[in-house]
This record gives sequence, structure tokens and C-alpha cells, in this order.
Amino acid sequence: MTSLKEMMDLQSQLMTGTFNEEMTAEVMPKFAGFFAGEITWKFGQGDEAKGDLGAMMGGFGSQWYGMKNQSITGTGAAVIDGTGKSFMWMHQFNANLTDATGADVPDTAAVMHGWSNIKFDDEGKIN
Repeated sequence: MTSLKEMMDLQSQLMTGTFNEEMTAEVMPKFAGFFAGEITWKFGQGDEAKGDLGAMMGGFGSQWYGMKNQSITGTGAAVIDGTGKSFMWMHQFNANLTDATGADVPDTAAVMHGWSNIKFDDEGKIN
């Protein structure tokens, strides 16, 4: 669980600000050590996909482009199976939309609650 908390704390620190291609390029090397070479992900009700961290960030990271995270707060975690390798991580995003220049769009501030189902392999990497 320590590496999960470390990664989510790092997410809160590094992903505060405007989420765009530049932010993605900056944070990916810092997250790489937490992930297995091949991972599985699903965003919302979409289809499950497999690939490396770059493919995952390209696949669902772009869903966040144009959002400006004012703050990201971990609101809790729960073990969701008996192996200690699968967790539900709840988080809250205080965010707003930005325009093409990166300026805040008025009246778009929102509090969003999300969760991540995070699974670890036998080496302790997120897969």
C-alpha cells in the first residue's frame, strides 16, 4: 500500500494545474516506476484496453485535456479482495475548464469525485 499512497500523493502534487500534453510528458517518467511493462485500464464505461503507461496516458489522459486541476485530494482507499493486491482509491478533483490559451473559462468550476481500481502484480507494480 505504501507505493500506492506514494503514487497517489505524487499525482496530487504533479497533476495540479492545466492537464495537457506538456503535463503528460512531464509526469510520465516520474510515474513509470510504479507500473508494470503491460497494464490494463478502463476509463468510465469504455472498453478495457492493454498496453504500456504511454498507451494508457494517450488513451485516457487526453480525456482530461483542457481541465485545470486546482487540487486533487485522496479521500480514502479500500482493499477490494483478499489478496492485498487490489484496491479502490477514491479521490476528489477541484477543477475547471480552460480555453485554447489556457485561461480559465468562467463558471466552469466543479468538484468531481472519482475512483480508481488499482491492481498490483507479484513484483508490486501496478498492472
